Amino acid sequence: MKKIFLFVFMLAFTSFAQRAGNPDEWVESGQMLRYPASRYFSAVGMGTSEVAARENAIVEVRRQISASIDSRTLSVETHTSVNNRTVTSSHLDQNTVMTIVGDIEGVQIIATATRQNNFFAFAALEKERFVSHQRMKINELRSDLTRTNTQANTALNAHNVALAVSLFNSMFDKISAMEVERTLLSAATALTANEEIPVSRAEINTKLTQLFSSIRITASGQNRQVSFIGEAPNEPFAVAITANGRAVENMQVSLFNENDRKVATASSDRDGIARLALTSNIPTTRGTYRFTARIDLEGAQNIAEVPFTLSARTRDISGLISFVFSPELRSGATTIQQAANEALSNHGILNDDCGCIKISVVISDVLGETIKGVSAARTFVRSTASMQISFTDKNGKQLYSTTVSQLGVANNRVAAVADGIKKMRMSDDLPGIQNALQAQAVLQSVFDEEENCCR
Repeated sequence: MKKIFLFVFMLAFTSFAQRAGNPDEWVESGQMLRYPASRYFSAVGMGTSEVAARENAIVEVRRQISASIDSRTLSVETHTSVNNRTVTSSHLDQNTVMTIVGDIEGVQIIATATRQNNFFAFAALEKERFVSHQRMKINELRSDLTRTNTQANTALNAHNVALAVSLFNSMFDKISAMEVERTLLSAATALTANEEIPVSRAEINTKLTQLFSSIRITASGQNRQVSFIGEAPNEPFAVAITANGRAVENMQVSLFNENDRKVATASSDRDGIARLALTSNIPTTRGTYRFTARIDLEGAQNIAEVPFTLSARTRDISGLISFVFSPELRSGATTIQQAANEALSNHGILNDDCGCIKISVVISDVLGETIKGVSAARTFVRSTASMQISFTDKNGKQLYSTTVSQLGVANNRVAAVADGIKKMRMSDDLPGIQNALQAQAVLQSVFDEEENCCR
């Protein structure tokens, strides 16, 4: 009996001595006796540097907690295995997307080691500390959610509709945050009643549906306006917001163009009126532009919209227009001149043989690259077209001059220049032209039908 006891004692002593003589035994075993799985989340990370090994070890600990929550593999995952324990190296991470939900704090690097030019790190997270921290976070989120719900209902009872909608909508993110932390906690311990979510999404959706069903948006004033190109309308587009017949203050409303791009935003005043001013995205060519005003809040998509139209006109300037083409473009003068007349007309610059001013247009281009295809129809030419436009009075005095350039693309050079000219925008120059003509006291004669400058 003594011999058996002595044998067992020597065997244990030998094992302890081997481990004591090999402090990096965790590299092979993936474990440390001081950090048992019953009390710690632990993992080994490997990398091409100590920094990479540390980062991978921390990721592996977090992955133990969250991998069961949400993981997906994009391709076949490759692992490095050390004594039947998986270790992920940094260069393999690109093969797998592992969603680490939540903010897992407190992971510590316990030890590092080097083996044959490979770096290893051992990381651990105490479960009790993790559980305590998660419950504290959940309690804070629960209190915040409860407080927000109380504020939302108070605002609702006070007919502060905009604030109630904002608070109810904010609760969805709070619920999501609490769900994440509850799920993380469930990886370490059972959930209790203290971790229950006090308000459900269904309850919030029911109240939001009731709120939105009571809201109405209507035009306040004219929904058709007229302005000159390059200029904002004299009056903003206005809408009235009500809920159960009462004005709603501080409700956010946005104006969208025909491409559903937001071009203006405003909040309703105490009378429920929101005024949407076009300070940008002002029409640059004449035509009719359509806009839509709607309440710009999540969940408000089913509320009726208010349509608006804006007719953009030009302050027409008539004059005797003449064209000069660079030598390279003379062969296509007819096509290019047609495009130029169209561009000028769209901006209110019209040809009049008896006009009192002369408008000289010099057209040139800078030829760009040519992409040759298998046929002419598949060949594309890039060219930057330029128009130098000069205005002079009947005595030859220059009143204004500007140069407009635009890239064009087509199957040949002439067509590319014509394309660029058609795309030109001169709205920024129009106020300068008008001011220059007014300063020279010729604008009135431009518009005066009885004025005839033909000789």
